Amino acid sequence: MAKSPFQALKAPFKKRYSLNCGKKSTIEPSCIEKHYFRIPNDTEMKKTVMFMLLSLVVLAACKKEPEKTPEEVYSERLDGNWNVTKLDYSATITTPFGPLPITGSANNSGTISFNNAAKTANYNIAFLPALAGLPIQVDSVKLQGSGTYSNTTTNITLTESGGQVLVFNVVANEASLQILRTSVNYDLDTVVVPVTMELRLAR
Repeated sequence: MAKSPFQALKAPFKKRYSLNCGKKSTIEPSCIEKHYFRIPNDTEMKKTVMFMLLSLVVLAACKKEPEKTPEEVYSERLDGNWNVTKLDYSATITTPFGPLPITGSANNSGTISFNNAAKTANYNIAFLPALAGLPIQVDSVKLQGSGTYSNTTTNITLTESGGQVLVFNVVANEASLQILRTSVNYDLDTVVVPVTMELRLAR
């Protein structure tokens, strides 16, 4: 009697999934272990462990870094040495004849350096105001010192060890150009004159 197609299909599955490995009326533990509780060999275990380790490495490499704040980005941009290529100044002097406005510019007036990692700064800026026609002897306006700094996206605050604070307002912020504005007090004989300065910094 010929076997039906279904019997031919059943044979392999019966042999593979039987609990007695082909023996009648018995259940063979070794058969159950072989087909249902197969333990991988050393080579397969090593491959599995290597795959898991590689997966962890890939996941760690793809982990997204925390985004930097705008203040951190600006501090990194400031890092390094800058030359004061141009300095514009303005002030008003009080005279017996009324207030006298003074304005002018100076080129190559010093340097400023920032260390982003240590959050320190050094500055050496000097210029001689032009007071043509006035019977007043003037000295250079100087800003020299070092200290720590903090910044936002709109200003930079320099604090010296002695406590003197100098605040720069950010006018322009580019990778190779910074324009900063500040105000200092200038001793003119016996009079203290506030001087506003705008510094153009370049690498």
